[in-house]
Amino acid sequence: MSKIYSTASLALEGVLEPDMIHLPGIYVHRIVQGTHEKRIEQRTTRARAPAAAYAA
Repeated sequence: MSKIYSTASLALEGVLEPDMIHLPGIYVHRIVQGTHEKRIEQRTTRARAPAAAYAA
């Protein structure tokens, strides 16, 4: 079974201590660094409620 994950940044080799990483049962076979721009998939905005609405 394959899974694909996305991350904002990659740590350089040797920066993370191996004993500090706890990922039981997860093995990485391949890392691919893309060159594309990460865009916002869906932007949702709404007007803020007046401050009086929060006072209860």
